[in-house]
Amino acid sequence: MSSIDIKAIPLPRLSSASRKSVALVLCAGMSFLQACGDDDERPIIWPPDENSPSVAMDILPGTYPNRLDVSVTELLEVAVLGSEAFDAKWIDARASQLGDASGKVWVGAKEARPAKDVDGDGRLDALLVFSVAELTQKQVLTAESSMVRLRARTKQKGNFVGRDGLSDSKSPMVVLPKAKGPHPVGTFERAWTDTGRDETFTTAAGDKREVMVRVWYPASVPSGAQPAPYFLQLHEAEFIAESLELPSPAFGFVFAHSYQDAAMVSGSGRHPVVLFSPGYGMSRILYSAVAEELASRGYVVAAMAHTYSAPVAFPDGRKLPQTVQVTLEDEALNRKIQDAWTADARFVLDQLTALNANDPQGRLTGRLDLERVGMFGHSFGGSTSAEACRVDARFKAGINMDGTFFGRPAAGATVPFLMLGAGREEKDPSWETFSQNLKGSGYWARITGAEHANFGDIQLLMPLVHAYAPDFDPASVDLGPIDGTRGFILSSVYPLAFFDKHLRGLSTPLLNGNSSDYPEVDLAVYPR
Repeated sequence: MSSIDIKAIPLPRLSSASRKSVALVLCAGMSFLQACGDDDERPIIWPPDENSPSVAMDILPGTYPNRLDVSVTELLEVAVLGSEAFDAKWIDARASQLGDASGKVWVGAKEARPAKDVDGDGRLDALLVFSVAELTQKQVLTAESSMVRLRARTKQKGNFVGRDGLSDSKSPMVVLPKAKGPHPVGTFERAWTDTGRDETFTTAAGDKREVMVRVWYPASVPSGAQPAPYFLQLHEAEFIAESLELPSPAFGFVFAHSYQDAAMVSGSGRHPVVLFSPGYGMSRILYSAVAEELASRGYVVAAMAHTYSAPVAFPDGRKLPQTVQVTLEDEALNRKIQDAWTADARFVLDQLTALNANDPQGRLTGRLDLERVGMFGHSFGGSTSAEACRVDARFKAGINMDGTFFGRPAAGATVPFLMLGAGREEKDPSWETFSQNLKGSGYWARITGAEHANFGDIQLLMPLVHAYAPDFDPASVDLGPIDGTRGFILSSVYPLAFFDKHLRGLSTPLLNGNSSDYPEVDLAVYPR
């Protein structure tokens, strides 16, 4: 969370007429978003939002997901959360507004209620009240709204912004399965630049490789905290949906269970680390459910966005589309992409190592067990997992989830490796080659009824997709007939058992052979 630099400039006391003259001069000399008024009215002088620090907020404190019946609800309560860097009691309700996702339409707060600690962290939080009728009349809140934005200022004239999810109770939604581990899950995102590596998928001189990373980890969470939005970056939900040729609201009403910027779980213990690489053209966020499950069990999970191989939204507002396409017909291009993805994984592990040494937020310092690092991935990301394990000895175990091996399958793997794939009758020749060249513990698990897309959140989001695209055919994105919730269970329980055994040294009978609990899975164990 950013700190706020508040500088109050004292002005001489002026008459009402003089104050209005000064205000007119100010408005004429600067580019403000709205006209100025007398100081006994709502202050409405606003700088560009992107220049203001961001603070945490909680719409409808005590409620999750944030949904309301706009036809009967009169007032909307919004908490602006205090933190070590931000004292919420100084918020000026007269200069507080909620706006739509575009930031073009705004509604002012009606009043402020007495501050109280709504999230249980011991700090006072400001409570602002807005008219639901006005929010709907001005279309800040519509049937397709999934979030709103806040812009406000303190009484010392420090501006800040925030955002949170909010939707009409009649809109469709999907809530991800709640993780079953003992820990709440924290999450944050970082945009990292590899200054030592040129970007090879652009032509701009001096362009360096950027990697966007979402991290999930076992956390300590205040009793009243509210989970973060599924997508943390503004407009990322619409961007990802449109990249998959789905209606823009299709991913707007997904609710997960991670808490943004939460403290690391208490204690001094170190936690094993697993990196994740998504399928080609897919967002890392569309694998949140398995990441939350692993994090709830004590793992730190870092999911990468491989820039220009999938659409990526960055914190500075940039939205970079997929511009490079892997193809079976161009082996040289595939090799180039595979090498770039593998280098991304090694770079992200370098960055996590640096955070373990000195995390500026103090969250991960000394808490990562870098002797127990694994990697898993889906599709092209699964191939990347094998390559990272092959070229970097820091990776101690790997998983390929239904991905053709575009690297060097004949090299097999020298570390424990799980191949978790669809149960289709025709086997991928690269999997046959890879399995025959395993030099350590290996597993090949095939899930009957699963197809290529049954290894991420897409299988869970179909009810929401169908609400906006009733004729959408799941087979068009390679979803099999298996129920989505069951598919998620199978595609998460085996990775968990694998990492528990090979990173933690735990006993995992599930990997000994076929299980009556999961009859859909046919498991072969190597060496035979």
